[in-house]
Amino acid sequence: MVVIEAKDFAKYYEETCVVNQVNFSIEREEIVGIIGTSGSGKSTILRALSGLDAQYEGQLYQEEQHPSVVFQEARLFPWLTVLDNVLFGLAQTEEMIVRARMYLQKVGIEQAERLFPNELSGGMAQRVAIARALVRKTSVLLLDEPFSALDAFTKMKLQRLLLDLWEAERTTMVLVTHDLEEALYLCDRIIVLHGQPGLVKATITIDVPKPRRRDDVILARYKGKLLKLLQLEEEVE
Repeated sequence: MVVIEAKDFAKYYEETCVVNQVNFSIEREEIVGIIGTSGSGKSTILRALSGLDAQYEGQLYQEEQHPSVVFQEARLFPWLTVLDNVLFGLAQTEEMIVRARMYLQKVGIEQAERLFPNELSGGMAQRVAIARALVRKTSVLLLDEPFSALDAFTKMKLQRLLLDLWEAERTTMVLVTHDLEEALYLCDRIIVLHGQPGLVKATITIDVPKPRRRDDVILARYKGKLLKLLQLEEEVE
């Protein structure tokens, strides 16, 4: 069942077109990646899907009217504890507090609920951001380069965490990333944007069961196809 659909989506900043005639659909429980060269409009599309930007042309359909978003930076409130950051904007009922603690446990930082953001590592802060997004009972999670500021080891741990959460919750996810290995590890399909303004050059289905081995030779072949589509390298045979 389609839960997100773009039809002839276009975005202009003043007279400059940054994304033009973009069409795609996303099924329930899919993880779909959006990759592309710099300036091709990846984050522009996600901002529109999140509701942060309603000034666009074309149509966007979303079954979930209030999707949760995880940004590149955790964006935690420095004066609130970890638990209070997760609960921010929600009624702090006993049921919701239990739910918040459950997600802190799922992301592996339940012991940090009384800490403040300045006491957290980058990876811990991003785990809090993920818990904050999931506690809102959303069926759609939008991720805008959520791990790009982290070191490689922490990034891999959080990618695996995200996959574990998907396996448990079956939340539909849209992941904007410039990391091809990340997209290949997590995504069922990858939408490839190219050019300025950004156009959909291809949509690639990753026909490898999850969880995947990062060194899978089939994923290496998919990476070659993506690099060729992005005009960064010849296709791997």
